Amino acid sequence: MLQINPTKKLNKINIDGIVYSINEVEKTANVANVQSIINEIFFPCSINYNTNEYTVISISEHAFLQVSTIRSVKFAPDSKLQMIEKKSFEGSSIESISIPPHLTIIGEHAFDNCRNLKIVEIPSNSELQVIEREAFSN
Repeated sequence: MLQINPTKKLNKINIDGIVYSINEVEKTANVANVQSIINEIFFPCSINYNTNEYTVISISEHAFLQVSTIRSVKFAPDSKLQMIEKKSFEGSSIESISIPPHLTIIGEHAFDNCRNLKIVEIPSNSELQVIEREAFSN
């Protein structure tokens, strides 16, 4: 499972209403939460901060917990996202998501109580290996 090492230097930055935790050592970014009203979310492969590029590799636990404005989530074609952590979208108003090819894990309760979720697109070249318990319950 993807683990974040707490001893590595992490900074939080806001880009277009999305807050990312960046790991300056590994040059990676995790989606931490949302700070504005966003209906359609598009995640790039990477973000830039202080002249450095950080690859977006995960959506953190509770990142969009009960956010009532989300309708769709899409990813850049070259996305390197590896994990949607547990309870990432729990109780949100998400209606559709296109899973990126390199995603390997969808965590427990990631989309629990997402009553509007009707479309989950998984590409034919998907590397998805694990859908944890109750990821799509209720």
